[in-house]
Amino acid sequence: MDSNLKRGRWIGYDPPTYSIELIGKVMGIVGLGSIGIKVARIAKALRMKVVAIKRKPNPLLRELLGLFFLGGPKDLDYLLKESDFLVLTLPLTKATGGLIGERTETHETLFLLNKRLKRSYSRRKGSI
Repeated sequence: MDSNLKRGRWIGYDPPTYSIELIGKVMGIVGLGSIGIKVARIAKALRMKVVAIKRKPNPLLRELLGLFFLGGPKDLDYLLKESDFLVLTLPLTKATGGLIGERTETHETLFLLNKRLKRSYSRRKGSI
């Protein structure tokens, strides 16, 4: 491109586009605190199915947000299996560091959104 500009030619730039239809996709949320609740509301507005886990799940919260599923920490594997998109909004602690790890390696199309990049997600052996 640079050589064309130096010769006075503008070819233009057409970046590749990548889009995904969100309607009907599943948003998995790990950590349903204030940020997780906001993410859930946005996902619902985009007509996504929302599944979430919270340390202490509350059935009233599930009903209030219209979640398809709200479970506890023991339900992480279910949430990973069901999700097309995964958002990690939990605080970073010794218990949550490397929480996801290798569990996602078998999921070919999972999009990971992490507010604390890399700390909760590590593919090193034994990082779960």
